[in-house]
Amino acid sequence: DRPQIIDPMSAYQMVSIMEGVVQRGTAQKLKVLERPIAGKTGTTNDTKDLSAYGFVAPSTDKDGPAIALGVWMGNSDNSKTKGVFSLESTAPLFEAFLEDALKNETIGTFERPAGIVEAEVDAFSGLRPGPFSSKTVVEMFIEGTVPSKVDDTKIGMEIDEATGDKWQDGCAGPKVTRGVLDLSGVE
Repeated sequence: DRPQIIDPMSAYQMVSIMEGVVQRGTAQKLKVLERPIAGKTGTTNDTKDLSAYGFVAPSTDKDGPAIALGVWMGNSDNSKTKGVFSLESTAPLFEAFLEDALKNETIGTFERPAGIVEAEVDAFSGLRPGPFSSKTVVEMFIEGTVPSKVDDTKIGMEIDEATGDKWQDGCAGPKVTRGVLDLSGVE
């Protein structure tokens, strides 16, 4: 037996974040495996390093594999890659390897431990949705850590609908209230 070094709830939060990257983020290319996968792709700003990292939910077969995989591509002389990004290079190789390695394996799941709760939050601020939240996501939280503050990064502003300008006397109208970004409360 190995000692447990990470709290199961914290570990599950990380798995959930990395699953989100595959489901709706930059690593959606990996979603084609049709099994629970947590991953991340990356291309350095100078395109010298391309990567895809991740792991799949363990097989339901107790003797099945538990696979974590990392794929790196780059040039041995540390020069830039030419016109290629991780989504076109490391991600397809990552996917092909796992697809072949897991083709006869049962599909498992990432089991949610007790103490994890779901909450809808503003997709951009991570706070509770506010009146001008335009996109929300459901995230996993350790019980007791769900944000209680309502999103205040977007406020209502009176706008001249005809021009899209801020409303002022003399505008043609009609006057409408729209949510606009307000970062005055952000450090």
